[in-house]
Amino acid sequence: MTLTFIHGGSEADASYRYRAQRPAEALGATINDGKAECYIFAKPHWKNLETLQQANAYGHVTILDTCDIHWQHPGIKTMMHEAHYLTVNTPYLQQMVQQQFGRASTIIPDPYEYEELPPHCDGNHILWFGHPTNGASFNRFSRFVAEYPYEVVTNKKSPDQNVTQWSVENLRAAFARADLVIMPETAPYKSCNRTIESIRQGCFVVAEPHPSLVGFPGIWIGNIKEGVAWTIAHPAEARRRTVIAQQYVKDTYSLAHTVNAWKTLLTACASTWEQAKSIGTAGSTSMRSEVLATQS
Repeated sequence: MTLTFIHGGSEADASYRYRAQRPAEALGATINDGKAECYIFAKPHWKNLETLQQANAYGHVTILDTCDIHWQHPGIKTMMHEAHYLTVNTPYLQQMVQQQFGRASTIIPDPYEYEELPPHCDGNHILWFGHPTNGASFNRFSRFVAEYPYEVVTNKKSPDQNVTQWSVENLRAAFARADLVIMPETAPYKSCNRTIESIRQGCFVVAEPHPSLVGFPGIWIGNIKEGVAWTIAHPAEARRRTVIAQQYVKDTYSLAHTVNAWKTLLTACASTWEQAKSIGTAGSTSMRSEVLATQS
């Protein structure tokens, strides 16, 4: 069963890298190929509805991979009901899907992408990074953070000399400059991929409680101001705890772990699809590439 991931974004989009590009490379799958037999709609857009429905009509397998909530659009709601399988990236989102649509889903975690570096917390340089839509979470601490050397990495332009334009390489350089990364609370369904990447790059993480961090070892979870003060006063212990966190991340969020989760689901999909073919209920006509509707 040939496989393609459908995503209208680019490498500048975290969802493209985490949910399409990297798993596609590891699975030997294509991206935005209209002639596959299984279609994974990564962070689906309502413009993909026609593609999903045509794939279903041709007897192909459709999987909707949800990592954000855009269910207010009728097209997304229809896709959530009509896809053969649903996947999500967090347990909290899995529960939300069950409550909202009455459907089960499979958890496929976000894999880390940055290399692992030795813990290097030895000062008070604070980093926050994220999409502007998460900016409100940082703004609650902006005055507090301004008391320290700090840097913000985001893709929103700003005249502030402490704000760096986001790119993979710019963020890598910011990690190297930072001692600790703060993680104010965000929407409960979000994944912990920013925490994971911070840990991989050797920074100590100070986070507010969040569903994705339940049971996460080695980091500070609680009051951020208290956590920053503790980190600055105990850099050696922060580095020791980061080693523990790095081992947990390797065991839980590697690309191999994510790919194995995909393979388990896809094996079941392929078995069902082959059975359908054998009794003539799955079509053999490949989709034409021109029918693919892309996301924006």
